Amino acid sequence: MRLDETLYTIFAYENSINMPDSERWTSQSTTKQFGNYIKLTTHPKITTETPLTLEEYADKCREYLRFGKEVDEVLYGKYNLHEYLKICNTPQILLDAGFEQKPILYTQKHLRLALETKTFSNPHKHGLSLETIKRLPSLIASPVILADNPSRDDAMLMVLCEVDGDKLPLIASIKPDASGNYQLEEIETNLILTVFGKNNFDRYFKSALTPDRILYFNKERGQALERLSERQLLGDYSRLNLFDAIIRKPQCIVNEKQAPKPVISLASEACAVRQAAKELSHSSLSSCAKDSIKKQENNR
Repeated sequence: MRLDETLYTIFAYENSINMPDSERWTSQSTTKQFGNYIKLTTHPKITTETPLTLEEYADKCREYLRFGKEVDEVLYGKYNLHEYLKICNTPQILLDAGFEQKPILYTQKHLRLALETKTFSNPHKHGLSLETIKRLPSLIASPVILADNPSRDDAMLMVLCEVDGDKLPLIASIKPDASGNYQLEEIETNLILTVFGKNNFDRYFKSALTPDRILYFNKERGQALERLSERQLLGDYSRLNLFDAIIRKPQCIVNEKQAPKPVISLASEACAVRQAAKELSHSSLSSCAKDSIKKQENNR
């Protein structure tokens, strides 16, 4: 890919989420000779598990823009009403936690609720900005915390390095091995159930997200999240002696693998097929007999 095309892809994504200048890889300059053009910033910043080349980051931005386009199409009524949105493929951090490589999907209903203004009467309206929603692929790839979900056994909780309009830290719940419709097919997915700003997070962190539930903690992102929220959220870091490593698989993965699988016997399957064929044969003979009797009566 040509350098100007690479830079434009990155520039388009950074503009789509109103990325702050301090975090951008690109900027726009004006000269009398060339007019407006895009250039690389001197000190680009991006939080990733491994360093990225310019071309690798552009490839990620292209995927981020695809998700952003799907979001826009939903809001403008141009998206298939029966389809989910694809946020991204399952990132490496979740693969390391035991998730399988599947598309991460998100329902249109949950998207609309996430964007609707918060109200006291409806706690499912979360008041997130459009720019925050469009950042979900990168936020999911670089979480602060992964933990067993205190509310349900079939999902894992993620604390994301971002806040909502009230400076509340975002948490997301993800369910492995779900299913959803995407591009006219029903496919397997790791499904995002919800994303919202968590009120009283510091109390929640102490009472519900107890150390035995936490699978992964990134101290650097934790400190960044506290700066964004302008409050101390995570208490004493020393009690989270995880060293930026996943210490075990989430309970939702363990539960799914331990769930009893239906035992399929070839002998019983063959027996069932023979019984079905027998019933079909009797049904066909009975139908023929009825037709013959009716024909005889009509000929009388």
